[in-house]
Formats: sequence, C-alpha cells, structure tokens
Amino acid sequence: MSKGIRKKTFVSTFHSPIAAWVILCIGLVLTFSAWYTSNSLVHKNGRQRFENRVEEIRNAIHSQMLYYEQLLWSGTGLFNASDQVTREEFRRYVKTLALNEQWPGIQGIGYSIPVRPEDKDAHIQTIRSEGYAEYTIRPEGQREQYSAIVYLEPFDWRNQRAFGFDMWSNEVRRTAMTRARDTGTASTSGMITLVQETEEDVQRGFLTYVPLYRRGMPTDTQEERRAAFVGWVYAPFRMGDFMKSILGSGKTDVEYEIYGSQKYDDTTMLYDSNADIQGSEGDDDTWRVKETLELQGQTWTLFFHAGEDAIFVSEAKQPLVVAMAGLIVDLLLFYVISSIAYLQKKAEGMASEMTLEIREAHEQLEQKILESEHLVHALRNTNDELSQFAFVASHDLREPLRKVKTFGGMLRAEVKDGLSERGDHFLNFMESAVIRMESLLSSLLAYSRVYSKEKTVEEVDLNALFKDVCADLELQIKDVDGKVEVDSLPTLEGDPAQLRQLFQNLISNSLNYHRHDVPPLIRIVNCSTPKERSIAVKDNGIGFEKVYAEKIFEVFQRLHGRDEYPGTGIGLAICRKIAERHSGRIFAESVLGQGSVFTVVFPLGLNQSETQS
Repeated sequence: MSKGIRKKTFVSTFHSPIAAWVILCIGLVLTFSAWYTSNSLVHKNGRQRFENRVEEIRNAIHSQMLYYEQLLWSGTGLFNASDQVTREEFRRYVKTLALNEQWPGIQGIGYSIPVRPEDKDAHIQTIRSEGYAEYTIRPEGQREQYSAIVYLEPFDWRNQRAFGFDMWSNEVRRTAMTRARDTGTASTSGMITLVQETEEDVQRGFLTYVPLYRRGMPTDTQEERRAAFVGWVYAPFRMGDFMKSILGSGKTDVEYEIYGSQKYDDTTMLYDSNADIQGSEGDDDTWRVKETLELQGQTWTLFFHAGEDAIFVSEAKQPLVVAMAGLIVDLLLFYVISSIAYLQKKAEGMASEMTLEIREAHEQLEQKILESEHLVHALRNTNDELSQFAFVASHDLREPLRKVKTFGGMLRAEVKDGLSERGDHFLNFMESAVIRMESLLSSLLAYSRVYSKEKTVEEVDLNALFKDVCADLELQIKDVDGKVEVDSLPTLEGDPAQLRQLFQNLISNSLNYHRHDVPPLIRIVNCSTPKERSIAVKDNGIGFEKVYAEKIFEVFQRLHGRDEYPGTGIGLAICRKIAERHSGRIFAESVLGQGSVFTVVFPLGLNQSETQS
C-alpha cells in the first residue's frame, strides 16, 4: 500500500506546475550550454583553418624561394659548362626557361661582374663595341670598387633600365652580394626599390644572388672564394608580382604583411596583402600570428591576421540554430507537462468528489448499491479518458509541424499571384524544412523502435524477402533506371520485419547515392561460410573514402549536402542496430567514384538469448 502511495506521490510531483518550471529552467541551462559549446567549437574550427592557412602561405613562400634559388644555381651551371658564355647564348638560355609561363613572379635573370677602378674604362669600351653605344656604369662617380650588370634577360624596356647598373654602390645590395661571394651560398637582399621601377605601379622589391667561381680553383676558405670569384648570377623580384605568382591576385581569406627585417614599419615593409583597405591591422582582428622566415641569409617577418569573416557563414549560424531548436523543445516540454498537470489536478478533483459520493452511497441502504457502481464505472471512464489524453499530448510534438505545413499551403494559395520571388523562396524553404523535420522524426522513431519493439524470431527466406523489398522499391528503381541482381540466398532465423527494413535501407541507400552519369547496378551476393551467414550488397555508385567507413554508420552522419543527395543520416545507423540485435555486424568497403560494398554477417543459430530479447 505504501509503495503505491509513494509511486502516486512521485507521479503527481512530476506532473505538477513546479516540475514544469524546474524542467523549463533545466532545459534553458542545457540549451545555453549547447549554444556555448557550439559557439566555442565554431570559433575553434575557424582558428584551426586560420592557422592552417598561415602555415600554407608561409610554406608556399619558403618553397617558392627555394625553387628560384635552384633556378639561379642552374645559371651558374651554364657558365661552368662553357669557357665563355656570349650574350646571345645567355639570351637563348633564359628564353628556354620561359620565365613568364614557368617561373612567374621573377623579373628576370641577370649576370653582374666586379669591375676594378683601373679596368672601368676598358670594360665600358668593350660593352660599347658590342653595339651599346650609350652604355656606362651607373651611377657616375669615383668609388673604390665597381660592379656592372652585363647580362639581364629578358632584355625588355623595364630590364634595360638596369643595364650597366653598379649594384655594389648600394649598401643593401652590397651586403647581400658580399655574403654570397664570401660564403658560397645564395644570398637575398633586404628591401629595395628596383632600378627597373618607373613612376607607375611602383613596387618594393629584393634581389637574390648566387656566386660564380672560376672552374678548378679551390673555394674552401673565404680567401680562396674571393680569389676564385668571377661574378654573380642574380634575379630581381618585384614583391607584388612575386606574391601574386604564389597566391594569386585576388583578396585572400587571411590578411598578412611581410617585413624585410626585425624592424616593423613602412621603411621595412615588403608587402601588404590588402594595402587598399584601411585598418587591416586594426584592433578588431580576431586572431593574429607572427611568423619568421630565414631566406638565403635574410630574415623576413610575417604578420597574419583574420577577423570574424574567417568563420564560414554556415558555421556562424550553427550556434543560433542550436539555441533556437533547444528553446523550441524547452517550451514544448513546458507546455506538455503544464497541460498534464492541469488535467491531473482537474481529474484528482473529480476523483475526490466521486469518492465522497461513493462513501455516502455505502452508508445508505442496499438499494443504493447500483448507483454506487454507476459512479465507479463513471470514474473508470474518466481515468481512461485521462490516459487517452496523455497519449495524444505525447504526440503533440508533431502538431506544430503539421500546422506550419498546412498554413504554409494556405498562405501560398491565398497570395499565389501576389507573392514575390523572395516570398516564394521563403515559403519553399519553410515547407522543405517541415518535410525534413517530419522525415527526421519518422527516422528517429524507427531508430528508437529497433530495440523497443518486441521481436519475433522465425525462419526467414531471404530470396522471398528480397523479392518483396524490390517490389516495394520498384518506383525508386525505375526513377533512376536501376537494376538489382540477386544471388541464390540462404534462410536466416530472425525478425522478418527488421531484416526486411535492414536490406531495404541498404538497397535504397545504393539507389540514392548513384553516379548521375551511370545507371545504378546493385548485386546481392551470398558470401556465406559454414560458420556464418554473410550477405553483401554491392553497387557502382559514388563511393566514399576509406576514412569514412565507420563514420557513415553513426546517427546524423552525412558525407554530402542535402542538396546533392537525399536522406536523414539515420538509415545506415538503423541497419547497424538491426544487425547488432541479431548478434551480427555490418561493415562497408568502398573506392571513391567506383562503388561500395555493404556486408552484413550473421552467426549461425540466431535463436540464442540475444535474439530472444
């Protein structure tokens, strides 16, 4: 008696208005937690993409500089392969390289030699005798040491401005040239303005040098390298053209600045990825990263930054969708429990009144017994109605969806001619969302019933089962011009309804995910052995990568957008549940673009305790 009273007290407490408010508060806390977790995850994913992009840009710059260094070393190979490389030979060599097509971003390839003061006049006369009457070493003036650019290809109007230029006269260039000569390694200069620049489209630039030594002479020490030194094979780079060759000319998803030293100001800035937009370095940047690059003896400092737009629009809406969905569920639960509490209170009042009448009837004479029985019968009817109402209320979660769908259709009929294209789009979006939610609720119900439904175990002829499944899917098969081939199959012990659902889901999945240019072909193959029954469903569909072989069996896991292929992401999860309930297993193998194989394995003797559950 006391146990029944405690149970009644618990149920009454759970269906009280206080419980409704408590559950609403708990739901709101859980909704906030879900929103916070989703929001944190979205920002974490955005941060990870930002860091990956930073590493990608940094590695691209580093790799590109190494490629160009190898190109310059190949130029020294040209000089080492010949006693004397003529101007025409050098021109043909550079033309063969096809710099604009194969090595974009490089301004050209040149050759510069040191000139002693006593050899300056003779050098000028030699070059002029080759047909360059106005050639001279620039800039003019007396210096202890000169250098001269004698070869520079392609010899276009921009590079002709550098012909004869003394790079040794500039401290920034001289530092890099000295390092290359004395170390025998490639050397990149600091930030400069190239001689090739004009008044239009002025870009900052840099130069990379590799040393050329006389063949056969030792170059182990600095003194030996200086003694054997002949000249520099070098390349000028305009920083804007160089970066466009790596990352393209459009606005990047990550903004960055490149500085040519540890000093970060306008005098050392080599490149700004978005110089036209003011405030790109503002305080509102969500993430900032500093990176350094060691490039042929020169240190470049890179500052990367990204704002809120680094998060995809679709992901940015995800926390809001989670919060709205949670709030709707919380309010629906509050409504259901409050309604039940109200009806329970009303029923308890009615029961109290009837109980009082029954007690009064028992005190009366025997002729009042029929009246008391009538009252008891009325009480039972009331309790039955209350139970029925509770059952209906538990299904009211679908009612809002049906109303939205109905009123959407009424609204479309009401304003059919006056509805704008945008309004029609909103109605289509609303209707598709309702259909999606109804499909999702049905799939979730089917998923939950796999274990809750009482199972019947009997002999199941798989040949007859697949015949019925193909008949059910006949329209879907015809719609995609598909074909299903079935081997001779064994008999299984199991629940016929669930086995039919399992294989129908697998065939329907293969029909949905077929290649658009190839009619689907599905083969049901008997792979059984003496120890187990194994059925394989093979198709020639779109397939998937091996890494997703387990993920596709999880609830709500999809590899494609809903606009590409239909489905709720629950069908394969149901298949796994059914297989496990039959003490079996299911696994998938696939080659992307060539098809998939889903294999279901059942042990012999399914009428064991597991199948009896």
